[in-house]
Amino acid sequence: MNTTAKEANETAKQYAMRTLLDNIILLKLKPGEKLVESELCDVCGLSRTPIREAILELNQRRLIDIHPKQGTYVSHIDPKSIAEFIEFRAVIEGKLSQIACEVMTPAHIEHLRELLALWRCHADSGNASKMHYYDKAFHKYIYDCCNKQYWYHIVSSNMYQFDRVIMLMQESNYNDLSDDHEKIVQALAAKDKEAAYNIIVTHAYRFNDFKSILQAHYPEYFVH
Repeated sequence: MNTTAKEANETAKQYAMRTLLDNIILLKLKPGEKLVESELCDVCGLSRTPIREAILELNQRRLIDIHPKQGTYVSHIDPKSIAEFIEFRAVIEGKLSQIACEVMTPAHIEHLRELLALWRCHADSGNASKMHYYDKAFHKYIYDCCNKQYWYHIVSSNMYQFDRVIMLMQESNYNDLSDDHEKIVQALAAKDKEAAYNIIVTHAYRFNDFKSILQAHYPEYFVH
């Protein structure tokens, strides 16, 4: 597990949540892995209460499974849940692409290019956590430019299962993801609504192109 210092404004539960969530998303805690409360307490430097509260909340988010008398485990990745999320995201971001073509300025496009360059830089250095950070920053910035922060909140708050898939996809098809991002920037810069819609929807469904490969490479991570 990776840990960072507890922030001054964080409660013990918030710190436990952030630590567990980060490690689950970054696959430091792997799907199917058993969680031992006493070990988590030692690693996080916390008592059992905030750890248990965090586990219960992550159970509600379907990232942790609690089996009475058997143990607590990191949930497996459910392809059916991922498929539903992808459909939902494609609808939202397809509409977002049309708005973005109308409102994004050259300065906005330049910032998107900067975020993409940072993502590629960390990809080249193999920094998975920074890749994940800048991938999310890239997409969030488009929502922000369109003044659709609530849309982003709805998407991001339901994205935790898919976040783990993104981590696997970044390892398996970096070139495709990089090309997708570049084409998104180009379409938005040209204010080409049709091209922007098509590439953003294609990008949303990219997991389907690699689903069988990921399941073959990481069979222990997925629900069967």
